[in-house]
Amino acid sequence: MSMQEMIDKFDMKFTRGNAIVTDGKLSFLQKQHKIAKIEEQGEDFHRMVDELVQAVKGAYRTEE
Repeated sequence: MSMQEMIDKFDMKFTRGNAIVTDGKLSFLQKQHKIAKIEEQGEDFHRMVDELVQAVKGAYRTEE
C-alpha cells in the first residue's frame, strides 16, 4: 500500500460513538487524578495545595 493510499484510508474515528462522561464518572476520574497527584507530591501537588489555600482564605476572609 502506498503512502497516499494509507492517507486516503486513514480515519480519525477510533471509537464507535462519542465518548460520554457522566457527572458521576467525571467526579470519579477527577478524584483519582487528584489522589495520584497527592501521592506523587510533585509540582502539580504543590500547585493544587496553593490553590486550595487561596480558595479557603478567600471564602473565609474576615474583616478586622
